[in-house]
Amino acid sequence: MLITKQTFTLVLLLIAASISCNNAYSISLSDMSFAIVDLSGGASQYNAFDNALKTRNTGISIHLEIDQENNSLVSKLDGNRKPFGELAEAIRKALEADTLKLLPLFIDFNGPPNLLKEEIANSGLKRYTHYQPIGERWGDIDEMMRKNQRLIIFTFQRIHQGNNMFHYIWNYIADFPKSISETPYFDGNYPNGHLKNELLMVRDFISTFSEITGYDKRFFDNNQNTYFLNYMINCWKYTGKKPNLFLVPANHPKHRDVLKKISTYQQLNGVVEYLGKPIEKVLWKHSDRIFTYGFFSFPYIEGEELSLAPLAPGFKFTPENIVINQEGNLPDVIHFTANPLPLHEELTGYFPFDKNLDNQVPKAIPVTNRNTQIISDIERGNVLKFPDQSYLILGKPNDYKIQGSSFTVSSWFKLRDVTSQRDYCILGTQETSFRKGLHLVIRDARPYFGFFGNDLWSETTIAPETWYHIVFRYNIHNGEQAIFINGNAVGSSLNHASFIGESDLIVGHGLKQINFLNGYIDELCIWDRPLGVDEIQSLYFESEELLVKKSFNFVGILLTGVFIILALLGILYWQSRRKLRLVKKLTKPRVLEKRPDSIFLFGDFCVFNHKGENISALFTPKIKELFLLLLTNTLRKDRGIRTEQLTDLLWPDKTRQKAANNRSVNINKLRKLTEQINGLDVVFENGRWSIELSDDIFCDYASLLEITKLRTHKEQHYLDICAISMRGVFLNNSQYPWLDETKGKMTNEVIDLLLKYAEHLVKTDNREMLESVVQRILMADDLNENALRFQLALLNKQNSRHLAQFTFKQFQKNYKETYNTTYPYSFDEFINKRS
Repeated sequence: MLITKQTFTLVLLLIAASISCNNAYSISLSDMSFAIVDLSGGASQYNAFDNALKTRNTGISIHLEIDQENNSLVSKLDGNRKPFGELAEAIRKALEADTLKLLPLFIDFNGPPNLLKEEIANSGLKRYTHYQPIGERWGDIDEMMRKNQRLIIFTFQRIHQGNNMFHYIWNYIADFPKSISETPYFDGNYPNGHLKNELLMVRDFISTFSEITGYDKRFFDNNQNTYFLNYMINCWKYTGKKPNLFLVPANHPKHRDVLKKISTYQQLNGVVEYLGKPIEKVLWKHSDRIFTYGFFSFPYIEGEELSLAPLAPGFKFTPENIVINQEGNLPDVIHFTANPLPLHEELTGYFPFDKNLDNQVPKAIPVTNRNTQIISDIERGNVLKFPDQSYLILGKPNDYKIQGSSFTVSSWFKLRDVTSQRDYCILGTQETSFRKGLHLVIRDARPYFGFFGNDLWSETTIAPETWYHIVFRYNIHNGEQAIFINGNAVGSSLNHASFIGESDLIVGHGLKQINFLNGYIDELCIWDRPLGVDEIQSLYFESEELLVKKSFNFVGILLTGVFIILALLGILYWQSRRKLRLVKKLTKPRVLEKRPDSIFLFGDFCVFNHKGENISALFTPKIKELFLLLLTNTLRKDRGIRTEQLTDLLWPDKTRQKAANNRSVNINKLRKLTEQINGLDVVFENGRWSIELSDDIFCDYASLLEITKLRTHKEQHYLDICAISMRGVFLNNSQYPWLDETKGKMTNEVIDLLLKYAEHLVKTDNREMLESVVQRILMADDLNENALRFQLALLNKQNSRHLAQFTFKQFQKNYKETYNTTYPYSFDEFINKRS
């Protein structure tokens, strides 16, 4: 039996993978660690470049400039200008000589992207490049090796959309905060990149440490000194990401020693997800310093016991925790499923102020009224009014379990006037000592949250005579104080000690100051847990009353009889309100949740089988592309796609026979996968491939296409568009050249319809819905001038001119970054300019 060079290479790769990773799953780039040699400064640059090409698990970072005389790219190495073409050729030869070498290449270049593309193409490097679409997880290394795509190019500058070669670094990599501490501080925020980015970069550590401490590079060469290794392991522990890219100076000779030691640690990889999607931000019970995305990786130190238990406000998890120890084998993948808590879970105070001042959560806590009164408000119905120096005493903090605990306070409020000369207290206590003086107030026209010392102040300004929904949230696990206005986070900070006050909780007053509310409050709620973002947004968007969990056991049969009588009366009332409720429901977008046999193309690609299980992860990149190609051509063109066109699009570099084989294999795989979806068939007829969908299958793209074909649109059509677009931009994370036209057309159609709806909402003065629609337009096109006009008009109506100016400045900044030119209008010119 003959063994080809390709087969032998693959065998060596798999052996190497099994040595470097003890878990029995295929490795990706996020499982590997590379030393990135920085050639932008220091001595021995060219030698470092040459050594990097000869060494595995080593990459290169290089700065390029334009040679104006020759219109070519050069780099300064050891003081000399070296043509980039020569360096690129050396990289190509290194890749040819070592068929197992995977090379991350970082390029710092501010010139024309086309010039960089040309030089890479001329050097023959393009055929080795791997491109990872934004938003997709890094695939298997062995797949990259089979395709011979072993060069991954990252750029420090954005390259315009449409490229399939360069990766803007901070779309893929999270930049660990600079620190020299062996246990570096991490609060979940990265100076560059995002929490959800898979790869972690650690840079500037050696130079910063040497500069501050006076130690030279030999400090890191001593294998007996574990300081630097501990630093890297702690970076891994705190972020849930293995340090993948370690930037080192060109003259640092033994950086690979650390990488070898890191590779000896076993990895615990897993995911915390809800409805098949990773949770955006996860805390962990075993440490208050750990912040991860839903996908995580932790190092396992042999001999230690590690208890993994995720935390995320608004959720409980199955399983609650997983204990990892030396007694058993490490799991291949750890999986936690998030289950949303009912909104009434741990609700300790609920004051709707509809008919009385009582707490609707059944607990006998006396409420003392000091001249407040229930009145009727045009916008909100019955609310609680606070005339001058009036307030409401709710009881003790311990009655609501917020003492030394996490908690959330939610309320609607409106102030009659706002001045910077005083505070307006929503909820507070009278104690004025550290950690005992609760004050949830409006100070200097901005929300303020404190326990008397080390407080949080939001930059959002509050206007008079305007209803706002405000949430104050405290999480004892990480000491986070956070403020939300109208469902949006407007401020947060960490490491606040908990509230331990014992004096009365007072609505409308606190801290023995002249800080009476002088306004109105409605729907005051208190939880002894931190609410999740989805829960907070539902409190703002939903107008129905909270579903309060009640227990009737404490009054027994008597209350049951009373309840029956009330229920009979309620039926009569319900009949009279039924029509009003139906109208109310029709004025809200329907929420699209997971359902059996459904396909979602807006936002994250998502497919649910007949059991309601999310099977999106089973679609490999090629199967996913094939499925989307067939589906979009079927739905948009209503006739599918010809075999020849399908083959040319998906396998352009294959011979006719190999392409036919690949097509046959992948279509069979797709058919086998879609057998889990009732009513979906992959069909070949009259030389065309298409997807047949039964009427029982829900597809958001198909539904929206039907709406766009209508000549006239009703209110519910627009609400359905809002519900569909709520998940995100159409196929946002799928980047294929053949898909650009479809994505562009679909996006434009959605924006046009939403703009039309926005005009209608302006006429009906439905500001709340208008704000939601505008956000959906800007999510699809952040430089849409019409949407910006609506947004600024809303802010001006709320007397938030400063926020409007800030929003416009952000628009100008994005415009400049995208088009490399200054936006032609000032704020006032834009406001006065006719569309």
